[in-house]
Amino acid sequence: MEGALVDLCFVRYNAEHDGAARDVFPFAAAGGRPLLYCFKSTGGYVPDAALDAARLPREKWRPAVADHYRFVLSRAAVDGVLCTLASNAEVDALCSALDEGPMTEEEEQYVVGLAHLGAGRARLGG
Repeated sequence: MEGALVDLCFVRYNAEHDGAARDVFPFAAAGGRPLLYCFKSTGGYVPDAALDAARLPREKWRPAVADHYRFVLSRAAVDGVLCTLASNAEVDALCSALDEGPMTEEEEQYVVGLAHLGAGRARLGG
């Protein structure tokens, strides 16, 4: 895009705050646009202790922090994320999560549901 005023945009997008999926990403054309990076990508991560307290069965998938980066990077409009990885183990975990490829819509909905559960905006049925 010749003469563009913006080269890089930042948007908060995560499982707990997923409004950009409706409000931003559909309007981000595939080409000729600024780079779009997300921040606070792990918002909505729910630790095991909280999932235990919510009575999520142990055999259910419990997304790790790295899965939340995968959640964000599953969106085609997202060019990257701001993140600070503190160890080689965290880098390895992120690489392993990304090797799984983009999340399915069902996986995304599950991660959002857990984020809402962790924030007290949802409850497990039964």
